Parts: sequence; C-alpha cells; structure tokens
Amino acid sequence: MLTALQDQSIGNGINSINPYPYFFRSQYNLSDIWKDIKRETDIFLDFIESPDSTYLNSALEKGGVSSVGRCRVDPPHGWKCFDDMTNNHIPSVVDKIWDMWSLKGVYRNMTESWINRHPPNATTLEHHHHNVNVAICAYLEVPEGSGNLEILNPFLTYKYAEPVDDGYEMPRQDHWIQIPVKTNDIVYFPGWLKHRTGVNNSDSNRYVMTMNVTAYGMTNIDRGYDEFNNAIGFVE
Repeated sequence: MLTALQDQSIGNGINSINPYPYFFRSQYNLSDIWKDIKRETDIFLDFIESPDSTYLNSALEKGGVSSVGRCRVDPPHGWKCFDDMTNNHIPSVVDKIWDMWSLKGVYRNMTESWINRHPPNATTLEHHHHNVNVAICAYLEVPEGSGNLEILNPFLTYKYAEPVDDGYEMPRQDHWIQIPVKTNDIVYFPGWLKHRTGVNNSDSNRYVMTMNVTAYGMTNIDRGYDEFNNAIGFVE
C-alpha cells in the first residue's frame, strides 16, 4: 500500500495537510530470497572494491561501497531476482505518484540503479539526483541502529530568502528531517530533494538499492556520461 506524508493528525483534533506530497513509502518483502541475493551482491561489491576493478566508487560514500559506477553496465533493477519488484510493484507505485505530480501521460523510464553497502560507521553524504523525477530507495537489509534516511527541509531556501528586520536571528535548529526506515521499505521522492544517510551505528552491513525514474527525453543517459559522473561524484 502506498502512503504519502499528508493529512496527518498532530493531536487535539488538528491535522497537518500537505497539498503537494513529495515523500512516499511502500513495502516489498524479499526475505525469502534475500540470503541468495545478498551472497551475489557481496561478490559484486567486493569486486568493485578490489584493486583489480576498473569501476569507480562514489565520492559520496564514506566507508561504504557503491555499484553506481556500473549503474548502466549492470543495473540491479535488471537482475532477474528483482524482476517482480522493479517491473510490477515499483511501476504501480510510480503510476500513482506520476498522477499526483500532474505527469499523467508523460512517458518515463527507469534509467539507472545501483546498490550501496554500508558497513559499521559508514554513511552516504548529502546529495541530490540531478534531472531525475523520482528517486527510489529500496531497503534490502537495515539492521537496528544502522541509520535513517535524512532529507533536507525543502522549504529552507525560501525561508532564508525572506527579507528580515534588523536584529532578526534565524532560529537555530536542525534542518535535516529523519525518515525512519526498515528492511523491505521502499521510499520515493523527487530527485531534487537533498538527502543523506545516517551513520551505521550497528555491527552489521546495511544494503540499499537506489533507482532513478525520469521522464522520457530527460534521462541521465541523454545528458552524457561525464555530466552524470560529476553529478554522482565518482572517486578516481
């Protein structure tokens, strides 16, 4: 079931209403086959980390490893083990988001995907997915304490742009919003939304598969490989 962060009760009969929902969550259970997928994924990511690999890790990964350097050569959304999730479940969710964002009738494509593995103390730094309509994160394995998804308040830019009186001080607050995630969660949000992951404070690896969905004619492939590399931040 698709849920959007809107019309939420905040107590005392008061509802928080969001006229433009931009964050969604669904669930897809891979537990029956995850053991086999995890084994193959570790082989895949171990090769990327090896000195013999010609594929680059991402500069956004601190302590972890990402297959983003192979996001077109061997995108996991094309792996047979993910077939039902990526070809049935996720498209059915994106259909609803597409309509809510007034994109009905606009062709789209899943253009890239990759898997991040975060061992203890690893994290992914702040970034966004340039020119992507819907960024999707499928949480394949999330040990307790391995970190949440964190998004930057999208209204912060407008707040800072307001004219203020002399002597006014912006209230000190954390502008990052914690989105709790667990194994089998899939979250969907606009690619322009800045986000990062919390530090993995558990004793186990955390695995996240990321996918990009873009409107036809707006794909990262069309923008050229070098531009996409700069947007993602590859490590030489």
